[in-house]
Amino acid sequence: MMILILFLSINFILILEKVVVMLLGDFTIFKCFFLLGDSAAGKSTLLNIISGLLKNYTGTIKLGGIDYAKISDTQLHQIISYVEQTPYIFTASLKWNLTLGQKVDPAKLKQVITACGIDQIIAHLPAGINTILANQGTNLSGGQKQRIALARALLRDTPVYLFDEATSSLDKAASISLEKLILGQKNKTIVLVTHHLQKETADLFDENIVLNK
Repeated sequence: MMILILFLSINFILILEKVVVMLLGDFTIFKCFFLLGDSAAGKSTLLNIISGLLKNYTGTIKLGGIDYAKISDTQLHQIISYVEQTPYIFTASLKWNLTLGQKVDPAKLKQVITACGIDQIIAHLPAGINTILANQGTNLSGGQKQRIALARALLRDTPVYLFDEATSSLDKAASISLEKLILGQKNKTIVLVTHHLQKETADLFDENIVLNK
């Protein structure tokens, strides 16, 4: 596989090559990666490239031997779940925001709701899980929106998960609990970016990658 990214620094190119080969070369790797770096070192840029959101780069990225340019956004979406620090909340019911309108086994939905602490949110909504959420979740806290986004990703059940400061609005105990939930997923390739490595979850990562300017 050829990975050649030329738009940042030499260090970034080398680290990006390492990460992308690990992530996209073989989905049977099923490893958890902790991505650490200085502010503006390119952590979010890297995840945006892998997820397909950022396309104006120079070089070639291949997925299973296929150039990214030949892979549709829909195909990438079926493979990769990307949870950003500030997730998007649709003007729709909480249930729709979790399932994105897809059919989900009720038992699985209940399990994920409980695991992500969504049941605490539902208990305070006027129509429960069928409550219509405001555009961009203006009636929710930052932590509640992050819980919803994490649950949404787990319900999508894709082979690759990218998490960019996905628990930053939660308190330490909740953040650790959800990181353990994320890193405990079986047969997944996971990249997790946070502002610091929690000692409680450090042993759950297969590799730590430092990305500096």
